[in-house]
Amino acid sequence: MRAFGGKMSLTPAVADALIGALLAAFDLPTLRRMMREQFNLDLETITSATELDKVVTSLVQVADAEGWLVQLITAARNTYPHDPRLQAAADRLGLAPSLVAAVRPNPLRRRAYSDSSLEKIISGTNSLLDIAEWRSRLSEIEFQVCRLEISSQPVGTGFLIGADLLMTCYHVVESLLNGEDSPRDLLARFDFKISRRQIVANPGRTFPLDSDWLYDFSPYDPAEVQDPAHALPSTEELDYAILRLSNHPGNQPVSEQAMEDRPRGWIHLTDRDYPFPPGSPLFIVQHPEGAPLKLAMDTEAILGFNANQTRVRYRTNTEKGASGSPCFNNQWQLVALHHSGIVNFNEGIPTHLIAALLKQHGKWPLPGSSSPS
Repeated sequence: MRAFGGKMSLTPAVADALIGALLAAFDLPTLRRMMREQFNLDLETITSATELDKVVTSLVQVADAEGWLVQLITAARNTYPHDPRLQAAADRLGLAPSLVAAVRPNPLRRRAYSDSSLEKIISGTNSLLDIAEWRSRLSEIEFQVCRLEISSQPVGTGFLIGADLLMTCYHVVESLLNGEDSPRDLLARFDFKISRRQIVANPGRTFPLDSDWLYDFSPYDPAEVQDPAHALPSTEELDYAILRLSNHPGNQPVSEQAMEDRPRGWIHLTDRDYPFPPGSPLFIVQHPEGAPLKLAMDTEAILGFNANQTRVRYRTNTEKGASGSPCFNNQWQLVALHHSGIVNFNEGIPTHLIAALLKQHGKWPLPGSSSPS
């Protein structure tokens, strides 16, 4: 039997929550299978107990004492990615997206990922969703947003809008479109996670581009490079690219180890005109600087439009690497594609304009997008 050395670093409340989540999700055969497949360990080398509750308690104690508790909960989520109690357990260990929020009139700041903090933020956005629905929807979106890499270097953010279709900004993948880089050099990395202690909990799952990789695109206005605040891009200069990934990631389970039938899914792109009420909230799920997912929120985000309404302007915080991120209203409906940051505001492309241009190009409705998650 594996020796247990050292006291648990977890508080009793957190330990009880982790143990309870594992007990609710697993039986002994499934737990044994997870440990063999993801750790190459037999449970009998960790504990001599035979009752599930004692086995799980010992497993959590040993993993905590030996420093692989984050990996244990990550493995459990790989097995049951959509389980809400395992999701909550992962949140407690710092595996939730980092949270930066401005709850007006208070300023922007990092916030604790706790029920009380989320309740305050959700209340500030006037969302119709309760905290469980709100967090459940974010959990789905986490699986559908990815870090884009070209030649192993992070270049921006993208997100699934169909079983195999990914949207990002044109300028993020411009080097592919102009031939400077090969399509073979791009990877979409989903599920990349690092704990609060900077432990790589999940290196993520990668998908390359399909051989028929370019579905549609629209360039940016060259004037935006010199004077983005005053440029007037046309409705054919929407700075988007829709790429086709191999192996239909939206139809696949989140993890190769998953023991549930539910697929990764995708975010629904609608042609509905969203009005962007001034002072309304906006959420952005992004991979800043190639880091793990960050959720940026502002309860009074929307500032208005540029002069010809081809760009929406907002205060929601973004960083380099956020280009190509999905922007959501307070009901988690996709409303814009994050495009750029300017000195006093950020800008995005209203998604109903993208849908309208796809119709002009004969690319609407999107193939493989009829059953989004």
